[in-house]
Amino acid sequence: MLHLKDKLETLEQRKGTISYEDLMPGGSLADYVNDFTFFPSLASNDAFLDLINYTEGCPEGDGLCQNLVRYSTVSVAERKKYNDELKAAKEATQQQQQQQQQQQQDDEDDMSNAVMLVRG
Repeated sequence: MLHLKDKLETLEQRKGTISYEDLMPGGSLADYVNDFTFFPSLASNDAFLDLINYTEGCPEGDGLCQNLVRYSTVSVAERKKYNDELKAAKEATQQQQQQQQQQQQDDEDDMSNAVMLVRG
């Protein structure tokens, strides 16, 4: 870690900036990718970036992260609308699950009644 601090101090003294290229093989920080990203290697970091930026075959605006915006730029009304949409979707899913469970219970009751009629 001391070596990394030395490199950063050297960059600061030279008024240098750190760029993504510095993390690439041969870059001044190539041995420290895990100190600047959440990943142990540049390859895994790039794979993650490819994943979140994937848009191939998606309609415009439907890429995984194309619609990300800073939280501070979203109005309270937009947040409320989004939260209401999430809540409605969750309630619809729960309602659908309850209906399926009720249908299964009704089917089981029908089978039990049919067995009792056959035996009776």
